[in-house]
Amino acid sequence: MKKLLGILALSLFLSVSAYAETVLLICEYKEGKLQRYKNKKPQKVEKLNDPRKEHKIKLDLALETVKDGPGIGYGSKVFWKDDFIIWMSDRSVSGPYDMMTIASLNRFNGKLIIDRKSFERVVEDGHFQKDSKGNWIRNIEWDSQSEYQCKKQDKLF
Repeated sequence: MKKLLGILALSLFLSVSAYAETVLLICEYKEGKLQRYKNKKPQKVEKLNDPRKEHKIKLDLALETVKDGPGIGYGSKVFWKDDFIIWMSDRSVSGPYDMMTIASLNRFNGKLIIDRKSFERVVEDGHFQKDSKGNWIRNIEWDSQSEYQCKKQDKLF
């Protein structure tokens, strides 16, 4: 009986580790746009020439998480759905400036959309202002949206 349980446990362990696969995606830049704001009012939309022509994304299929990719870092939130994988981060960049990144990866067609927003916190009497829920009150400075096409990278060996 102990041998049977041992064999069963070992086979379950091996089958789980065989399924635990990290998938590497290579995403190529297609197009983008940049929207600047002045006094909370949108200005004209500009064509974004993203200097980063390619992103690499590592997905852990077993844990349903994003190991590496644009905007992934400490405090990033990942939402794994049947048709989309979405991750977001909202962090302070420098002084009163904050950056929010939201990435959405379509699991069927491989389209990756990265939406980045830059904010400046509102300052009154030398202090950053918060709303009733404790969130920073901030004004948007600019919003960029970049579109990429992703393909699964095959292993060389």
